Amino acid sequence: MTAPAIGILYCDTTNVVQATDQKRLVNAQTGTSYTVLNTDRGKLVTFTNGSAVAVTLPQAGASAQFTKGWFCDVQNRGAGAVTITPTTSTIDGAASLVLVQNAGVRIFSGDVPVVVEIGRQASIASGR
Repeated sequence: MTAPAIGILYCDTTNVVQATDQKRLVNAQTGTSYTVLNTDRGKLVTFTNGSAVAVTLPQAGASAQFTKGWFCDVQNRGAGAVTITPTTSTIDGAASLVLVQNAGVRIFSGDVPVVVEIGRQASIASGR
């Protein structure tokens, strides 16, 4: 017997509650590198790899992307560490953020780079 699909409720631009399936809100990555996209806004980006994964976080505000209020959730589901590195700014004052297996964070774009941890065992790299 297969598990039922998980439904997600969200408000669209007219504030009407819409139902969608989880696949539209999850960006599952299996490679060893990834650049976060503006279209990842509001999504859960997951990483599943046994090797280290390098994640690049583009500059907030460049080309009118990653503007104030943009966010995404990131989760490492694989055995390899996931290192998130911004191209020009910092994450909570650090040069990068390392997620071990089963750790996750919410990344915000605002007046100052902010990360709110929502998982476990995340570690901040040098620069803090």
